[in-house]
Amino acid sequence: MCRVNTFKHSRRLFQNFSKKDFSRFLQISLGSAFELETQIEIAKEIGFVDVVLHLEIISELNIIQKRIQSLKKYVDSQVIKQSPKPNTEHPKNDNTTAY
Repeated sequence: MCRVNTFKHSRRLFQNFSKKDFSRFLQISLGSAFELETQIEIAKEIGFVDVVLHLEIISELNIIQKRIQSLKKYVDSQVIKQSPKPNTEHPKNDNTTAY
């Protein structure tokens, strides 16, 4: 139930953002997730977190990281589809350009 409400809330929150902005948000989120992973590793090394809790947290965190990466990959594919195609036509050479 909580996951559904969170999904609805995040959908409402981000519906006004462009896909490119949302992709950037996901990139920042992914960076934060990796930073948290580093902090958990440090906490284990200095004895704030025991090995069992460390493994549980890292396992959950890895799942979240994979989900963010997957969502970002999907959003990026949608951004590419929506991007205007670059103009590949070369300007007509009328020999009037002075060099």
